[in-house]
Amino acid sequence: AFVTPLTFQALSENPIHTDLFNLTEESEMGHIHLAETADLICIAPASANIIARLAHGFCDDLLTTLVSVSHAKKLLCPAMNVNMWNYSITQKNLRILGDIGIDILEPDHGSLACGYEGKGRLPAPTAIADRILELLRNTTGTSPISQTHAQTLSGKRRFDLHRPREREHHCSLGPRLL
Repeated sequence: AFVTPLTFQALSENPIHTDLFNLTEESEMGHIHLAETADLICIAPASANIIARLAHGFCDDLLTTLVSVSHAKKLLCPAMNVNMWNYSITQKNLRILGDIGIDILEPDHGSLACGYEGKGRLPAPTAIADRILELLRNTTGTSPISQTHAQTLSGKRRFDLHRPREREHHCSLGPRLL
């Protein structure tokens, strides 16, 4: 990998979680602790693959396990090729997830990374952050900013939620944000 978990750990000054079972943390059941302490789990971008795995209960990695056992609000931000987005099974999987209470922020329309044009672009970082804040506000009834802590699980995008008027967009490698 171009950027390793150690790099993220050094820069964030926080532990980085990449494995379902970490032998140094399993006396505390680290993956369960993460699920219990989360107020919101956001997956951005959410691929057709992760959407299918979540819709059908697969729990074979840290992310899918966290989503399945956590009582936190959940937000998916799908991003994929327009044909994958329009595929009937992808739409069925999204309905399944919506029916169990997972919030879906629909993708934007525009130029896609694959060269196609259509619905499938990851929503703008500000749209994702706004939805996160809305979901947290609906959970607590108050402004969530003063007590917000974002933790990345090998994330592609990270938002500084402590400065809502100056949201930062940091790029890295990897597909998921917790």
